[in-house]
Amino acid sequence: MSNVDEEKREVETSKLLSENIEAYQISQDNASNISTDDDDSSEHVEPATNELEGSETEEQKEKEIKKIVSRCKFRQEYVDNNIILSVNHLKQYFFFGAGPSRFKLKAVHDVSFQIKEGECFGVVGESGCGKTTTGRSIIKLYDITSGSIYYKGYRIGAGSRWNEKEIKFTKIRLNKTIKELNEKLQKGEITKEEFEAKKNEETTKANDIIKVQKEKIKQIKYDNKHVNPKLMREIQMIFQDPIDSLDPRMTVEQIISEGLQIQGFRNKTENHKKVVEALEKVGLIEDYASRYPHEFSGGQRQRIGIARALVMQPKFLICDEPISALDVSIRAQIINLLNDLREEMGLSIMFIAHDLSVVKYFCDRIAVMYYGEIVELATSDELFKHPLHPYTKSLLSAIPKPNPLTEKDRQRIVYIPSQVHDYSKEKPSLVEIEPGHFVLANTEELEKYKVEMAELDKKAQ
Repeated sequence: MSNVDEEKREVETSKLLSENIEAYQISQDNASNISTDDDDSSEHVEPATNELEGSETEEQKEKEIKKIVSRCKFRQEYVDNNIILSVNHLKQYFFFGAGPSRFKLKAVHDVSFQIKEGECFGVVGESGCGKTTTGRSIIKLYDITSGSIYYKGYRIGAGSRWNEKEIKFTKIRLNKTIKELNEKLQKGEITKEEFEAKKNEETTKANDIIKVQKEKIKQIKYDNKHVNPKLMREIQMIFQDPIDSLDPRMTVEQIISEGLQIQGFRNKTENHKKVVEALEKVGLIEDYASRYPHEFSGGQRQRIGIARALVMQPKFLICDEPISALDVSIRAQIINLLNDLREEMGLSIMFIAHDLSVVKYFCDRIAVMYYGEIVELATSDELFKHPLHPYTKSLLSAIPKPNPLTEKDRQRIVYIPSQVHDYSKEKPSLVEIEPGHFVLANTEELEKYKVEMAELDKKAQ
């Protein structure tokens, strides 16, 4: 290659790098996941429905409240539809500072999805988009801010922030309504009797809403403290970093058997047998049990992390980027190992990654996350056949091609939200554009995506 070609290539590389940095800075500036406003009034624009409507006496209301609360604790429809995990409107906020300088970070904002028994569900997105936080919230390493998580039909986690805010804004709306009625009374537009009747009606409705929300908050706090430990034992997690997730002062046997001891299994002989079985399942030998983590390679450490999760006999496994710290050859071994274990043990898996090419091979369905929200959700084949959201297209364009002839022509798509979306008139929502294919869009974008899908189908023919 001549000096002129080298200089030309350096200029093009630096230009592309500067464009990517600029795009990232713009997206950071436009991101709405950091806020100093703690009101969340945009989430409570519409008045809440009165769930006690039709119940006149206090006795009837108490019975209806008990029914509402019991429906919150257990959902039979999830069991009937073989849904092992259901995440509903999950919000995970982190608060920093105090007083006027207090602000919140919306790490996960209104995320909903369901995973069926035996399914491998992939979650992809760039670093910092909320993938790991979602996994950690499910396994209760974080107390969730709002929303609910159901496992095998039972609620294992819930947050009360939305309910607390609903009480606040119900009171605000009631005061506003009474003020408007007062103004009408002063102007002579309504009589005193009409004023009193309307005021009593609105007050009763508001009090019913507040009463229901207070009972729900009470139940949420109780449920969070009394989660069935046997259910939680069935959910295990493989952590991202195979070095930091293993205690360097503990032997492999101590690391793997720690969970057993916490759950009350004290028999050392039985625990040793279970540790050896777990090691053999992940392709390691019994002699490794007496060694320390620093004596192993990265791939072996990750296998130890998998063995630590498998020794608890899980039914649902959360894999938090288990291959990101490994080289390509070891990645293939770990993925094949997880595939074998999935078939052997009948596992349901939530696989968190940022590499779409790996997720396509391993997962049945894929959810694409951006800044704490799911922007697209579809089956693996459907997502690669009809990528609709601009961020999904950006991720797909980042996948390197093994062919050097086609790789040099690959066009990198940079996602800049402010340039591709106009949500000033209508906010987006997660809409089902085709059966099983959801995309975050407003009405205008939805029509455009439908046209895109038709064009992609024509090209495929």
